[in-house]
Amino acid sequence: MEENYSIHLFCLAYAGASAQSVFGQWGKYLPDNVISVPLDLPGKGARMQEPFGESIEEIAKDLWEKIKRIQPSGRYVLFGHSLGAVFTYELSKLALKQGGTPPCLTVVSGSRPPHMGYGSMRLSSLSRDDLIAHMVASGGLSQEVLTRKSVVDIFLPVLRNDYRIAEKYQFQSPIIPMSNNVLCLRGSLDTLVGEAHAKQWKAYSSHNFDECVFSGDHFFVNSHGQQICDLIVNLLGLPSRYLVAESACS
Repeated sequence: MEENYSIHLFCLAYAGASAQSVFGQWGKYLPDNVISVPLDLPGKGARMQEPFGESIEEIAKDLWEKIKRIQPSGRYVLFGHSLGAVFTYELSKLALKQGGTPPCLTVVSGSRPPHMGYGSMRLSSLSRDDLIAHMVASGGLSQEVLTRKSVVDIFLPVLRNDYRIAEKYQFQSPIIPMSNNVLCLRGSLDTLVGEAHAKQWKAYSSHNFDECVFSGDHFFVNSHGQQICDLIVNLLGLPSRYLVAESACS
């Protein structure tokens, strides 16, 4: 199908992860006219050789320029998990501020809304051992990866910077609705994002709001790609390849 008729799905990952590693396989779950585009932050994944960004707002401006080059007009979707969800909000604000095309659907996954934040947690200043212990306990770092010191040595600075920019971020009221349609996803066993947090995302939608719960912890996105893509495709009004399973949507 011609590029002009394509819908791009721009995906932003959680702290410490590259977008390609999390969303790189999603293309096989999508119809031909929906194109998955993993968006890495400076200093991560495909952009590892670049210096880290200093703030969420600064990085959002950089990402917005990339989105405009890929999808100058037409329909597109923003998907963000955890830290990535905050970026979807800042990107939507930039689209409105600059008179660009807002997303037709915004998917916020495994995240509290920006106005709620995460309290006084300062994970970026933890010692190496404590930071590793935190990631293992939250399910974000496997024992297999821990045995590969070279991988951990690359991963930890990236994780620290992601935490640093998240801790530095200051929500500016009032809430600005992101798009007509917002889909909120969360894990049934997520100790960071509960039902009360998820429902607060409704204020960020100017029209439709849907919430879905998947089995799993904070990182449920890693094991439910097929089902998540199916939900997105259905909300876009397109035929999906698979049946939705193991989720509860309202």
